[in-house]
Amino acid sequence: MGCRRALFESLLAIAAILLIFLIYLMVSGYAFTTTETRATVKWDAPGNGTIYHLLACEDGTLRALMDGRISAISSDGSILWYVDVPDRWWMGSRYFEPAADVGPDGTLYVYLRANVTRAAMERGMPYAYAGEYYVDMDEHNKRLMDAYKGTEFAYSLDERVLAISRSGKMLWSLPLATGLYDADICVRNGTVYVYHGQHETAIDENGGIIWDVGDVGAAPTVDDEGYVYSLVPINGSRTNGRVLTGIVQAYYPNGTAWWRRDVGELAYLQPIQGWEGHMPLYDHGTLYLALSSGVAALDRTGSVKWLKHYNSSTALFELGPFDGEGNVYLRCFDGAMTLNEGAVLWDTYYPVDGSRLIILRPDGAELASVASSTVYTYAKDGIAYRVDPVPGGRNLTELGSAVLTAMDLKGNRTLWSYNFTPGEISMAMLNMSNVKGLFLADDVQSAQWFNGMNARGFNVTPRSVSGNVGIKVVQGRDVTYVGFWTYCYDSPAIYNVSSVAYSGGLYAFNRAGDLLWSRPIDAQIGSMYEKDGAIYYSTGSGRLAAAQVDIVTGLAIAAAMYLFIRFIMVGAISRARGVINKNDNRNAILKYIVENPGSTMYEISRSLGLNKGTVRYHLFILGINHRIAVQRADKKFVRYFPNSNSYSDEEQMLMALLRRESIRRVMEALMKRPGLSNVELSRELGMPESAMSKHMKELCSRGIVDKRRMPGGVSYHIKEELRGLIARALDQSGQ
Repeated sequence: MGCRRALFESLLAIAAILLIFLIYLMVSGYAFTTTETRATVKWDAPGNGTIYHLLACEDGTLRALMDGRISAISSDGSILWYVDVPDRWWMGSRYFEPAADVGPDGTLYVYLRANVTRAAMERGMPYAYAGEYYVDMDEHNKRLMDAYKGTEFAYSLDERVLAISRSGKMLWSLPLATGLYDADICVRNGTVYVYHGQHETAIDENGGIIWDVGDVGAAPTVDDEGYVYSLVPINGSRTNGRVLTGIVQAYYPNGTAWWRRDVGELAYLQPIQGWEGHMPLYDHGTLYLALSSGVAALDRTGSVKWLKHYNSSTALFELGPFDGEGNVYLRCFDGAMTLNEGAVLWDTYYPVDGSRLIILRPDGAELASVASSTVYTYAKDGIAYRVDPVPGGRNLTELGSAVLTAMDLKGNRTLWSYNFTPGEISMAMLNMSNVKGLFLADDVQSAQWFNGMNARGFNVTPRSVSGNVGIKVVQGRDVTYVGFWTYCYDSPAIYNVSSVAYSGGLYAFNRAGDLLWSRPIDAQIGSMYEKDGAIYYSTGSGRLAAAQVDIVTGLAIAAAMYLFIRFIMVGAISRARGVINKNDNRNAILKYIVENPGSTMYEISRSLGLNKGTVRYHLFILGINHRIAVQRADKKFVRYFPNSNSYSDEEQMLMALLRRESIRRVMEALMKRPGLSNVELSRELGMPESAMSKHMKELCSRGIVDKRRMPGGVSYHIKEELRGLIARALDQSGQ
């Protein structure tokens, strides 16, 4: 008997050594690891016009906003419903982001802006609309909005918030004027917050006004619990609303004043991608004010955390002022530049020669300062993308190319670069219908100008060849998607005369810059939206498509190891069941798991003083002999429980969560004091509010905690039916 046992242990020891050796080879970079890219075009459907804006719903459907139409698109690309918007209103265009948001129940809330050109024409006001060949209606509305902004005429226009249900039913509309200033909508905890014309209005789900406050100089920040943080304009007048003070006014979710703080200098509204029209900004539980030569940081209670000043003008980084770690990105211009409205060029701050990019830690300490006069096209989480276009030739078929470079801003280093070149070239005759799909915005305006001249009797004809290159970037967690578009045309661009040659594609790259997948496109990409690794995009031809690129890392030897284990080791292991309890280390591990249910391999190794390889081996033996159960509830650690029907699946999930110290402390606090808010939990437990928000979101999504809307904000309660289980789990996890 002793010989057989020794033989078995020897076989397993040899197998373990072999496995460790193979793992070493794989980790060392030998050709035992394989990376598989799985690319799928989920759907590709023709549309009816260019879609400039996409919104994703929690149920996997999309809301597409285009000229005069709102559409709901299913997860397979089919149209669920659409609502046509009369031409007296418009939602957004290639020049304006729409003010829109989707509630958790799928209800879409969108702000309908007045068609100011049409309104001026109907009322006999000066409108100077030069006809369809000169500028399109969107461009003309943009010009007239600037001309009439803040006037009595502007405030008299019919503008409103529209609510459309998940099924496409128009629930209600509420007139709210902006005075042709910015508008913004966000949904928090069942309340719709609308910024319009220096007012912030809270609306319930039935379209009733809950409260309204004025003297709001820019789109305020509304946090996850419904607290509102606004900046006071310098004098509160209708015509000077965009000139801001440094006074922050905070409101409770019920609209009553909370606190008011003056940082002592003027704040500046800046064109920041994703934060258009907003000030102050809010990130990681901190409020930020952009100053003329620095930045101010306040906590949620109004206390000044820090002020940072420089000897030259500054602006928050126009493409991404914050990263996932809470660092702040700031452009610092040369000393000759003064920050004012004249510093804005093409909706961004022009990074003049000599400017720097400064990165500040959440506590205000300087992390890095690098020379950066670069114009980036996109940035996210500290990675910025630069485009270097290469002009095309002198004939139509010599299309331009472009080099895209990904930069790590904190490390001031190049991550990767890729040279985009034309693929298959297509030809078309330019006309009014295809110009927006083929041309970038500047070339569209140029074409409208020259065709407008011909409409007034001039005879402009093409005399040369011009071209352009455009790139759109969206960075996901593992995959970066890039839309590339290049074209040449007979210039000046004259409808039904000029020919256009074009080429483009959608590309997917991993974090190292390796090309994973690509597909051609028939027109430039109008909008791209990434969610959970999938890319949703529309083209100028009206097409709407969705693709998914997954990176799957596997082991080339996995199949061989499976066969080895299945056909060679299983027989020996099955024979070993009779001697499963004869190993002291294995018994100690099993005893530890019984006494500490939900432990990880690392906790077992550390507590028993055994190396991880030994623990891993014995866990394997205990698992295949059904002595322990495996739980992966927190998606980060594998946790082990005794397999004696002592704990239900629900208890195992709870105990696995409660092994995390921060979650356990939150649950203990809610067991003792039900109804605490996010802020109260954060203060009581000494955790950052951003971290607390993540914990509460996870607990709510798992069905452990209920979120309740109260007059003073949002409170959290452990579900009554789980309190007994949680009390037991807390007792077990605290042993």
